[in-house]
Amino acid sequence: MGIYPNMETFTLGRTENYSSLNEAVEELSNHFAIANDEQKAIFEKYLEENLKKDNGNYLYDASSTKVKMWWHTTNT
Repeated sequence: MGIYPNMETFTLGRTENYSSLNEAVEELSNHFAIANDEQKAIFEKYLEENLKKDNGNYLYDASSTKVKMWWHTTNT
């Protein structure tokens, strides 16, 4: 058929800032589908070990990789 897409990957940078570990846990739990207290405890420990700390705030790197696709069309 001879149809080939153009593809471009790029990073969409975003940082989320939380004033406390508890705030980060509460806000991010829904995003990560934390369903019970056991999961929440594991998640809190993970965040405590992995969030960047800056002047008493907790920073979450919410960057993601995206792909843009498009086609050039010609009428024949």
